[in-house]
Amino acid sequence: MRNRLRYNREDITENLFTSGKEWMTTDNLEYVGLYHRYVDGGVYTLGSWDAVLSKRLIPYIAIDSSIQTQKNTLYKKLKPNVKTKYKTPEHRYLVITEQDRKRGYAYRYFLKRYNGGIIEVDKLQYDEYQNKRIDPNLYIAVRAEWTIVGPINDTYKNGAIDKGISSRNRQSIQIASQTIPELASYITNYIEFATDIDYNVPPDINQ
Repeated sequence: MRNRLRYNREDITENLFTSGKEWMTTDNLEYVGLYHRYVDGGVYTLGSWDAVLSKRLIPYIAIDSSIQTQKNTLYKKLKPNVKTKYKTPEHRYLVITEQDRKRGYAYRYFLKRYNGGIIEVDKLQYDEYQNKRIDPNLYIAVRAEWTIVGPINDTYKNGAIDKGISSRNRQSIQIASQTIPELASYITNYIEFATDIDYNVPPDINQ
């Protein structure tokens, strides 16, 4: 089942091809062949959508990593009081600092569990992932630059477009979605945390 019932043609990239080690089905089978991608992050088998035959694809994970994950899970069940070396990430809301406001942007950090959902984390946990203190066999991570200061919408200067907060953050998420495709549907509010919003003040009808 796709994320939405209807898509415009510009929302779909069809007839893509993978030779392997890029995507797998949700039952952990490596996929080779034609596939198509949606603007909201969904990826499915076949060059175009078939309501009967198309299957959802997720980022590929090597089978030996899956076996190791199963071994870790079994080990925990057999010896629940023994901790593995990895930490379990926890959701953290972005906290805007004065330094972020001065430079006009902050960084947002996301982790996605293979065959699971996305959570937003803080820089500390992102660094722990980079240093393999959060299991890289279970999670994939990405950092996205998030503009917080400036005009909300695009403006024009000397015939050129000066991108506003919404466009800059949308582009940033599109780039990050190359690592975590589902991020495009997870983040939908591109002006969240904006601190410098231009309001259109209506004229005083009493004057």
